[in-house]
Amino acid sequence: MSTNSLDVVRHQLKILNQKTKFKDQYCVPAQWVDSSQQGSIEVNPYAFFLSKIEQIFRLARKPFQFINKKWGYEANIYSMLVRYTTAYDHDRDGLLKTPLGKHKMRETGSFLKAIAMLPYLYEMGINTVYLLPIFSLGEDEKKGTLGSPYAVKNPMKLDENLAEPVLKLDVNTECKAFFEAAKILGMKIVMEFPLRTASIDSDLAFEHPDWFYWIDSKTELKEKREDPDTMYGVPYFDEQKLRSIRKLVDKKLFVNLPKPSKEYLALFTPPPTEVKLYKDKIKGIISSTKSAKIPSAFADWPPDDNQPVWSDVTYLKMYTHPEYNYIAYNTIRMYEDFLLESGSENKELWEYLTNIIPYFIDRFDIDGAMLDMGHALPQALIERIIKKAKKAKRTFVFWEENFVISKKSAQTGFNAAVGYMWIDSYKPEKLREFVETFTNRRPSLCYFASAETHNSPRTITRHGGIHFSRFIARLSGLLPMGLPLITTGNELGEDKPINTGLDFTTAQIHEHSVNTLPLFSEGVMYWKSTETVYEEIKKSLQLRWELFKNNAYDEKFSCSKLESTDPSIIAISRIQLHVPFTPNVYIIGNQYDHQKNVTVFISDPVVHLTEKFTNVDYEVKDGKLDLTLEPFTMFCFAIKR
Repeated sequence: MSTNSLDVVRHQLKILNQKTKFKDQYCVPAQWVDSSQQGSIEVNPYAFFLSKIEQIFRLARKPFQFINKKWGYEANIYSMLVRYTTAYDHDRDGLLKTPLGKHKMRETGSFLKAIAMLPYLYEMGINTVYLLPIFSLGEDEKKGTLGSPYAVKNPMKLDENLAEPVLKLDVNTECKAFFEAAKILGMKIVMEFPLRTASIDSDLAFEHPDWFYWIDSKTELKEKREDPDTMYGVPYFDEQKLRSIRKLVDKKLFVNLPKPSKEYLALFTPPPTEVKLYKDKIKGIISSTKSAKIPSAFADWPPDDNQPVWSDVTYLKMYTHPEYNYIAYNTIRMYEDFLLESGSENKELWEYLTNIIPYFIDRFDIDGAMLDMGHALPQALIERIIKKAKKAKRTFVFWEENFVISKKSAQTGFNAAVGYMWIDSYKPEKLREFVETFTNRRPSLCYFASAETHNSPRTITRHGGIHFSRFIARLSGLLPMGLPLITTGNELGEDKPINTGLDFTTAQIHEHSVNTLPLFSEGVMYWKSTETVYEEIKKSLQLRWELFKNNAYDEKFSCSKLESTDPSIIAISRIQLHVPFTPNVYIIGNQYDHQKNVTVFISDPVVHLTEKFTNVDYEVKDGKLDLTLEPFTMFCFAIKR
């Protein structure tokens, strides 16, 4: 990718800096200037952003270098929600304003501010930026004040609100400038694509009404699952049918799966002959006396899920078979075998979906894709999407939002899955079990090494607080086949969740409304935090590169459990027999909140070890390493040189 767009942005900033006197207060986080600082620094924004671009060109003298074309094994990932990650109260008035001031600078996030953050990420050791959806958003029934980034109005257009109007450039140019700046530093860009859903006011509905489900315009909405199926919502199944559904799905027998009631099926209409916009809502014309609307989506599994209807998004209609003209678990996830074999694929829709990622490869030179709920897309469609994207770019990687680390995912073409470390990490026994799962057995594919995602509680809110956060920060860079994932704000010890989607109690969910969650509304990270894990992350990623760069993708994988006097601790070795003169690495940790005195048995003929986080030397006597492990201690040992 050339630097044409970045040069254009730089040119605009030079003009503004030379010709415009910026007299108002404009502050940025001190970390954007120097990662070791804290607080807020007042700057001239034009000069500041220009200086960050110049800094990127200077850092380009030493860009990140991936060892080989299987770069996905070497990814150190920072998950970024642009409008939140780069938001800041620039005028320090206590408000995060989306309206523009007289200088037309946003306080919500933008691609220009994302460019300014790249040196901060570069110094941390991040070599892969994972962007949560950045597409144009729907307005109808939007959640919060900004709307969910997953309510995509048009997957071929970007969110105009991510551009800085002061530059007088289109959003595509500013986005490309950010991508170009990242590439100058050797970073990879992975975008998340929600391909199973669309906003209920999607641009696509006007030309392709058959790509959507429709219900009678007069249909009322359920408040709970038990409401009659003459209303729209999660279809009701009695306990007998629920047991039958679960039994069949558990056995992967997708034949004669129970359908919703006749009353529920009757809610759905054929695609309208014409689609209009009426009072900012989409209306489908069925006949002179009947109209239809696009129904909202809902949590489809388990089939008795009590989550409220997802008001702002709908499911795309993957199959056109008339007997399956309804939204339920067996039409949008557990597809019936008969449906798969019926030849009723929504061919034009499938072709459109397979072309979205290649479009972004061609226009923006992206390096990878996360498929939102990819495992809930038809298998044949997933395979086509992956095949076409990898044909467009051979080194392209695919990540799956799947909490299972499975051989099937690898065979399908995925390079990594979210996995389940995030849910097991705060339970000492489960974490140890997770780590030991991969001793003497190579994982089927890479997984995210992290204690949180953008949908889960924050790491610092778990038992142990900042001490647990630092423990996990160290461990995440050391695990075999683990891809360290830094969810935006984690490095600051941020305690505010981005979304309450996974592993929250009912009480916790009620604590946070869509008007306070950054996934839906204005939010700013706690840049003033004094309890950060930035340095632990930085050191861990540095050690990941230093100790394991030569076997990040090697097939000769070996990881073994170390025997100790306390089996409750984490104690493994990563063996690198295929790399001459490279020592084994010993990873030993105590996740409990009390001290443990242990002896770890080292079978290798070594005498002295260096703990790599602290550079403190330890002695091995007669194959025994005696340790005092304070609460939430994580050690990484290698032979002293």
